[in-house]
Amino acid sequence: MKSIIIGIVALASTMLCVCEGPQTPVKDLEKLVNKVEKNHKKYTDEDWKKVAEEYAVLKEEFYKHEYSNE
Repeated sequence: MKSIIIGIVALASTMLCVCEGPQTPVKDLEKLVNKVEKNHKKYTDEDWKKVAEEYAVLKEEFYKHEYSNE
């Protein structure tokens, strides 16, 4: 019984970790936009460089998936 519970927990953990899919970059972009909207007034040039780098990474992630207008 104990090994069954451990197996179920391991399977559930794996499923949670593997759930990265096409919506992940969308959610990450939304987080980035929200962060910038909240903090943009106090951003330094270095902060803007970091935002640009984060955006570039997200942009690459978008190209890995296919999206539709639906």
